[in-house]
Amino acid sequence: MLPLGHIATGYLVGRIVSFYANAPSEYADLFVFGGIIAGTIPDIDFIPFFIKHRALKLVRGSSHRNYITHTPVLWFILGLCIYFLNYDSPVRYFGIILWLGTWSHFLGDSLEYGIRWLWPFTNTYYSVYPNPSAPKLSEIAASIHSPEGSIPFYFEYLRVVYFKSRVCWLECSVIIIALFFFFYI
Repeated sequence: MLPLGHIATGYLVGRIVSFYANAPSEYADLFVFGGIIAGTIPDIDFIPFFIKHRALKLVRGSSHRNYITHTPVLWFILGLCIYFLNYDSPVRYFGIILWLGTWSHFLGDSLEYGIRWLWPFTNTYYSVYPNPSAPKLSEIAASIHSPEGSIPFYFEYLRVVYFKSRVCWLECSVIIIALFFFFYI
């Protein structure tokens, strides 16, 4: 899932928790903002990924999803800690938002790429729609006239592969639902 999809799912998580927690108006916007942050925070692992590879580009055979920030157990434990350490305060709902927001990120990534749902017990990546028929980066690189891993290469990859996948259309649907909630509810 792309960043806009993660933002949209995080937004929806914040809105849903705000509604079910019957949040006071001074917390409702903070819950939504917390949901947006939680929906995108697992991708903070791009920072060490780019530092490790000394370039702002994707690297074949390596993934930012290999870092601990892309493991559900980490965010589940952090969310529970926030919830139980602040049990008598509305802040406790940020624990639920952190847990559900990050897991919405993982569900989005699990549609095609896969996530290590059972880490630390196994390093296996689980995905709903593994896409073995998608062209490999080397095959795409041969048809794209930009250096592999560069920003123009990324956008060309989106055009050639991602926008034709069913995951793209699911992500677009989530974004439209989030926009509907933002403007009309």
